[in-house]
Amino acid sequence: MNYYSLHTLLFIMFICFSCTNETVEQYAPTPLALKTPKLFSENIIAPVIPSNNPQTVEGVRLGKKLFFDPILSGNNTQACASCHSPKNAFTDTSRFSNGIDGRLGLRNAMPLFNLAWNYNERFFWDGKSFSLEHQAFIPVTDPLEMKSTWPM
Repeated sequence: MNYYSLHTLLFIMFICFSCTNETVEQYAPTPLALKTPKLFSENIIAPVIPSNNPQTVEGVRLGKKLFFDPILSGNNTQACASCHSPKNAFTDTSRFSNGIDGRLGLRNAMPLFNLAWNYNERFFWDGKSFSLEHQAFIPVTDPLEMKSTWPM
């Protein structure tokens, strides 16, 4: 065999043996039941969990990671937890929350507790958001809060 034929044959063999028949693993999220206090489950109607967005172990893990990760802000310094601090009942102690680059917001960050029982599905002090999913977009793109871009 000449030099080029040998290299061509080796190249073809390499291509053939590097291809595999692996099957792609299907995503199978792990359902997560919301744990409610006995007082709630006996005296209050069920929490609002959207049927098109059920709670999963993986979804909760991702949500927690994103909540504490400043990478969603325009300069990678401001996380949701910067204003919604767990040590302050998921809010802050200022009259006006501090946003990106030290900018002062227009109001105090709302506390984030019992939102699963938000039956009218309005979020923010003025009710401007119609769902928890929609609410997540607003602070990320607000120029005073996180000043980032996030296509809707």
